[in-house]
Amino acid sequence: MAITPEGHRAVSGGLSHKLGRIWDLDIPQRAPVGHAAAISALAVTQDGCRVVSSSWNKTLQVWDLKKAETLRKLEGHTNGVYAVAVMPYGRRTVSGGYDQTLRVWDLETGQILHTLAADERFIVSTGVSDSTLGVWDLEGGPRLRALQGHTGSVFAVTVTPDCRRAVSA
Repeated sequence: MAITPEGHRAVSGGLSHKLGRIWDLDIPQRAPVGHAAAISALAVTQDGCRVVSSSWNKTLQVWDLKKAETLRKLEGHTNGVYAVAVMPYGRRTVSGGYDQTLRVWDLETGQILHTLAADERFIVSTGVSDSTLGVWDLEGGPRLRALQGHTGSVFAVTVTPDCRRAVSA
């Protein structure tokens, strides 16, 4: 589940292979939209107009929240995608896949801007097989910090809009 920054809409996803529902929290109505496989993560753009979903079917989709329709499909991962985050200014999204890559996408064009191997150091990333979060420089360079505290695998992380805190599970 993801909530838009203004707090008036929520987007849900799940194992049903669909984006689930777009909930207008002021008016109880919803609009179902589809995905080809189970949705693994959701991220809403800062302006609250779009949501990006990642799926086990190796793709991401960018959705228009007002029209409840797909704007574009992002293809490039060679295995399921387990995480997605939208950069604070809303023009780029980052996805993490079981193909051991992070991919940086342009949301306006749908193009892959960077494909980063698992050993390259960028953004806040989870380690499904370990119990840490990595904080990486998006433009390259060494890992800035390893965040510890989990006792098992870390499957999800999201960063607050002010980029001062991360919440992981």
